This record gives sequence, C-alpha cells and structure tokens, in this order.
Amino acid sequence: MLTTIKKIEENCLKELLKWEEEREKWEQESQFYEAYKTPPKQQFSFGKRLLNRKEYQTYQQKHEASKQFTAKNIEWYKNYTVARETFKGQLLENVVYWKREEIEAYLETLKNAKTLKDLGQNYETAKAFLEKCHEDVVLQKGELESDALHRVQIQRNEAYQEDAISSYVLVHLTDYPPQDNQIKTMQDKGVRHQIHRSYLDYEIEPMRPTTHLCVNSEVDNANFSSWDDKKYAVLIPMTEVLKQKILSANEADFEIEGSVPLNERCYCLCPQGEEEAIKKENPGLQVVAYQGENVRGLANEFLSEALGYTYHPAGQWGYIDREAQDNYRKVMEQHGFHDFSAHTDTPQKATEALLQSIRILAAIEEGAKEHRLQLTTEEQRDDFQADVKSCVYQMLIADLDTVKNLPPKEQAQAESFFGKSLEEKIKEEVAHKTQQEFWLKEQELSVVKRIQDINGVATDAKNIEIEEIQKEAEQNASKLITEEHDKSQKTTASLRQK
Repeated sequence: MLTTIKKIEENCLKELLKWEEEREKWEQESQFYEAYKTPPKQQFSFGKRLLNRKEYQTYQQKHEASKQFTAKNIEWYKNYTVARETFKGQLLENVVYWKREEIEAYLETLKNAKTLKDLGQNYETAKAFLEKCHEDVVLQKGELESDALHRVQIQRNEAYQEDAISSYVLVHLTDYPPQDNQIKTMQDKGVRHQIHRSYLDYEIEPMRPTTHLCVNSEVDNANFSSWDDKKYAVLIPMTEVLKQKILSANEADFEIEGSVPLNERCYCLCPQGEEEAIKKENPGLQVVAYQGENVRGLANEFLSEALGYTYHPAGQWGYIDREAQDNYRKVMEQHGFHDFSAHTDTPQKATEALLQSIRILAAIEEGAKEHRLQLTTEEQRDDFQADVKSCVYQMLIADLDTVKNLPPKEQAQAESFFGKSLEEKIKEEVAHKTQQEFWLKEQELSVVKRIQDINGVATDAKNIEIEEIQKEAEQNASKLITEEHDKSQKTTASLRQK
C-alpha cells in the first residue's frame, strides 16, 4: 500500500509542481503587465502624447502585449483549474491546493516515509485512496507498524473498552486458505500428514479435530514448532465465535471444536495474486493481499493499526503482559468461559497423542506387509526401533478414560498389536508396576519382532538386554520391599516406645 501511494502521490505532486512553477511565472508577468492595463489614451493626455511621443508608443506596445497576455492568462488558468480538479481523484484533497513550498516539503516527507502513519494515514484512508485511484490494495510488512507493536506494556486503545468482549479478535496462522467460508480442520480438509523416516515414507490421518487460534496476537513459536513460514492469517472478531463449541479460551491457544465459520466481519491476509480466488471460494470474506514470502508479523500490524484492536504479545502459555491476561480472562468468565487450559494439559491432547501413536504404528505395519521397510543400516534400525518404542510406550501408559473413547478402528488396530484390547493391556501394565521398565521393554521388542517378521527381516531378540533390564528391575523391586520393611519396623518400634 505505502509504496503504491508514494508512487502515485510523487508522480502527481511533481506534475503539480510544474504547474505551480508556471503559475508563479505567470503571476510575475501579470504584475509586470498590470502597469499597462489602462488604455494609452486614458493614461496619456493629448498634450502628453505630443510631448512624450516615444514613451507613449512604448506604452502603447506594452498595453497591446498586456491584452494578449491577459487572454492567454485566462486560457492558462482555465487549464490550471482543470488540472487541479483532475488531481483530486489522485491526491488527498487538501494537498491539491498546496503551494510550491508545501509541495516540496511533502515530497521530502514521501521520500522518508516508512509507514502509513508517516503520511498521516491509516489503513482505512489508505484503502479508500487506492480504491479511488483504481489500484489494488496490497499490504507490505512494516507499513502499518507502530511503536506499540514493540512494547510489552501496551497503551490501552481508546476505541475499545478492555472489559468488552468486542475488544478481542482471534488470529489463526495457517498453510491453507479458508474454504467454503470456513477455517477447516485438517480432518475436514481431507489432508493426510506425510511422514518421511530413514526406514519408511508413509502417511497418516490427522489427529486434531479442532481449530486453534490466538487472541489479539499471532501465535508464539514454542515446543520446536514454528509458524514463521505460514502464508495465510485469518482474523475473526471474538463476538463471531461465542456460539461455537469452545474447548479452551486460553489466550495463547484458543481451542474450538471442529471447523470455524467465517463471515463478512472476518479477514484473510493472503499472498498477492491469490485474493480473487479466495474471494470466489469465500463470498463475503474480507480478503487483503500482501507482498512477501509469509504473513508472519503482518497480522499483528493489521489487527492493531488497521482494525483498532489492542495488540497483546502472546507467549507459550498466555499473554506476556499479566495485567492484560487477567483482564481478558475476567471478560471471558463474565461470558461463561472458565477453562483456560493450555492444549498440552487438555483431554484432547491426550487423545491426539494416543491416536498418533496407533496410526503411526499401523502405518509402519502396513509398510512391513508391503515389504517396504528398509532396515539395512544402523540409522534405519535405530530410527525404526525408537519410533516403535515411542508408540508402544504412549499406548501402554495412556489413561483408561482416553482409551475407552478411541474410535472403533483404532481400538481394533491397538488390539492387533498386542493380541488383546488396549484396555486389558494397560491393566496388565499396572499389575507389573514393580517391573514396569522391563515389562514395557518386553512389549516394545515383541512389537518390533512382529513387524520385522511381517517385513521378512530377521530380528535380534536382544536377550542380553532383556536380562539386564529384568535383573535391574528385580533389584529395584527387592530394594522397594526392603525399604517398606524398614519403614514398618521403625513404625512398630515407635509405637512400642509410646
């Protein structure tokens, strides 16, 4: 936006400056001819004409030139006025009537301007200006930026009350544009996760049936995840999602069940060139194009400087500004939302982790059935065993309530791994609590052997490793029994003394 505006205004002002320079020249000549406007016979009496004939003739010539200049001047001013009116369609109206000194000063301002604010504009006025000039509205990073985006303690925006639900907007960064006026979950998109490992390439169904957003901020990079390369940002006023099934109102990880509908009050920031296709796919959605490789940072600028919300930088678990977080949660509680759990602490996360483990193990087994496992190098064998171990551990330490809520397909897959239901297997794990490490290792190696046998690759049972783990487990169990015995003896002695 800023670059286009600067180019339009600079071209127009330079043209306007030429007219102003010419106008100054005409005014100087006009002052000169002003002295010869009076007809010669009125200016000179009969006697004076006889006595000063040469002076009279010179005046007479300049008077004729003055009449010609006046006629030309009238025509020039007519063109000058038309030109000025033409510029009204391309410049802010007050600029049209500036004199040369003001134009030159503003040209210098244009040269140094780095944000729309430097030109005394905001997003709405800039957008209206470009639309009037029949130019595309395309954002660039930094042009909406203000100092507020770099402060942790934010100056409260007077346009909104901090105790109002309307002072909050949800931000979703993603690799995918909206479809059918919705932010669709991975499941609803039908997208499958592509996974590339040294021993096998495979794909699995997405585990997450939820949509995650951040409140008045872009999401922060955390837990080895990064949103720096995302191409799209969707902004939704909080008032538009209150009727959705909100699972957690956490300001850094706002969680909604299923896909999220969008309407004319919502915005999508997209790469330049994609705006028309997105508008066609999502009628009514406000689509704003930007220049650049990703949308990172631009959504923060847009919500603050274009839409007037207060920007609150989000960390991993909530707002960096504790006062802002307390205010936000108070507002949400007033509207009946009391769960602010981070996603990592929710039942949904436990279900996702369990589903992922089952689906990964099922995909590995499918690869084995097709004899696609590559286990010839040490790296491949190590990666394979590490993945199987992780999946087996995740399944066998799962909460029973989570297991009971698994879809039938995943229940059946888990049963095929262990020869009995996952629920029964977990109860078996509880029974082996004193030798848990050995028991888990035994289950892991059992699954490893099963998959390798399916794949047609010989396996090392690793009896020595099992024996060492079993021995250590027995020692730990013996130590635990001894500690319990000593504790009992001390308690008995204490009671006898009393």
